[in-house]
Amino acid sequence: MEESPQVAADTARAEELLGQMSDQVGTWSSKLSFQFLKGVARVREEAEDIWAEAQSLHRTGRPPDKGPAA
Repeated sequence: MEESPQVAADTARAEELLGQMSDQVGTWSSKLSFQFLKGVARVREEAEDIWAEAQSLHRTGRPPDKGPAA
């Protein structure tokens, strides 16, 4: 049994829309992953700074010199 021309056209259109949606989800997912990784890097950097300050405070008994105030 053959498909009618309308069913074939509808199927092709559905496949096209699904492909476009798949591309959009992939792009969105990629952007979200990149932003997440940037956030993780910032958190890691802040944690390293806090750790370095804590070690300095532990060694010297006083906070590290921050330099001139802005």
